[in-house]
Amino acid sequence: MSEKETNIQYIPVQPIQPECHEDEIDLRDLVKTIINYKNFILFFTLTITIISLIYTYLKYKTPIYNGNVTIEIGKALTSEGKLIPIDNTHTLSNILPKLYNVSATIPKRTSNIIILQKKDVNKQKISKELNKAVKFILSRNQQLSSYFEKIIPTQQVGNIQISKQPTKKKLIIIVAFITGFILSIFLVFFIEFIKNFKNEEEQSKI
Repeated sequence: MSEKETNIQYIPVQPIQPECHEDEIDLRDLVKTIINYKNFILFFTLTITIISLIYTYLKYKTPIYNGNVTIEIGKALTSEGKLIPIDNTHTLSNILPKLYNVSATIPKRTSNIIILQKKDVNKQKISKELNKAVKFILSRNQQLSSYFEKIIPTQQVGNIQISKQPTKKKLIIIVAFITGFILSIFLVFFIEFIKNFKNEEEQSKI
């Protein structure tokens, strides 16, 4: 061995001992705190759940109906032998909501289909507004088609469909119950924290 190698000193490395924290959270204390405040947790959770019940009852007391109808815009044959839509569905989707208080959507990957929708508590009002919008489209397209010799006319696809809009009463109540329960536990630990903090301050003054 060389002189440099013989002079090497090996220092033993001692394993680092994990520090023990006196303020480490004890699971038993947490469970004990929850048990001590069980009445508060139950009362708070039930209060939030009852409020959600009242809210859903008042909000969905009167059923809401959803009506829809599909319109297929006709096509015209140009002098070049190409088929083009008689009307622009995007233009219609902007005009109709302003005129008849109905929403108009264009399905993806389509250029000649437009779906009219209306929500209301009155089924007759829905039917009336949708029929007005349909007549407007048909009349407008009849005028536009007069500029072409050969056309495929615009038509209504099926009848107006009116159905009761589904509600999410159960989901709202379940979410309210879970939220109330979690919030009550958070409040319990917060109250305990404040109490412990005050006790420590009083003891330090003694």
